[in-house]
Amino acid sequence: MLRPGVSFIVPFRVYMPEDFYTVKIDDRQVKIKPQALSPIEITQGPQVHGANIEFSHDIFGYAGRTLFNILLDQQVDVSTEEGKSDFAAKDKTFIRDAVIAVNRFLEVYRDQDQNSLGEKSFHIIPIVMAEVSDVRIVLVRDDDSEEQGICIRRPTLRPIGFGNATQRSLEIISSITDLLRDGTKIPIYRELLHSSMNAIWRSQYRLCPIESNTAFESFLSEITLLLEPLAVVPENLFDKLVLLESVLNQKLLSKSLAVISWFMPRRNGWGSLLDQILVDWKVKCYELRGKVIHEGYSQVTLREAQDSYRSSLGAINYIQVIVQKIL
Repeated sequence: MLRPGVSFIVPFRVYMPEDFYTVKIDDRQVKIKPQALSPIEITQGPQVHGANIEFSHDIFGYAGRTLFNILLDQQVDVSTEEGKSDFAAKDKTFIRDAVIAVNRFLEVYRDQDQNSLGEKSFHIIPIVMAEVSDVRIVLVRDDDSEEQGICIRRPTLRPIGFGNATQRSLEIISSITDLLRDGTKIPIYRELLHSSMNAIWRSQYRLCPIESNTAFESFLSEITLLLEPLAVVPENLFDKLVLLESVLNQKLLSKSLAVISWFMPRRNGWGSLLDQILVDWKVKCYELRGKVIHEGYSQVTLREAQDSYRSSLGAINYIQVIVQKIL
């Protein structure tokens, strides 16, 4: 039987001997071999490449790139035309599995590696399909040699924008221009939400509820102090929500607007939370974050990660609508 072999280039260098490494992912085993490549040629400035050349935290690959060769553990039968068609139709599945395997390689590399200066490789990040280039899918024999005659090439997997797709609206351009001009700091909760989205993009699903929930908690503190600068914001998240409800109701009453009611009349912990949008955040984000941090839950799914982000963003937007009424 034959196995799929996938190769692609990532835009930075990892410094491991050129050899096949066995990578265990759940109940699967994949072989990965990294090969050093020269950097993309630049037209200006000095450029060097060699086995012993390294720039600290070289995320853009100025000292070199890496060609990853991945031998997957699926078995493929191409003895018939139907089998060949099935092999070709699974190209994206093979690439996806190869990216997952390489990301496990990079995860371990990032955790364990340090250069001769003692610097950790914290700059290494997971890759996504849109960031790899020169994808090649072949068939591999039991002795790891390549079967000749069948090869799928994917020069790029990146979506391309042109025409109107490359333009930004006047509203976006104006908001960027204004923030640059007046020096407004980006709120930490927005930075965390962006980071949470990036965690989903890079399949780091267990980070998403942590960052999404921290974004919501940070937002509560920021809005409370915006409305009541002298307020003493409590450390406990439940108490933060109670305080913000109280501050909002004071402001709403001063403008003769209807007050809000997020809890039962007698507040006795999270069980007294009534508001459905906040309950949705509590169940999908806050409780999931608790499982990750306090119970060691590491198998967060894509759906759970997306729900944690969306519920946190939904709760933030919901409170922002109320705040707009009183500002």
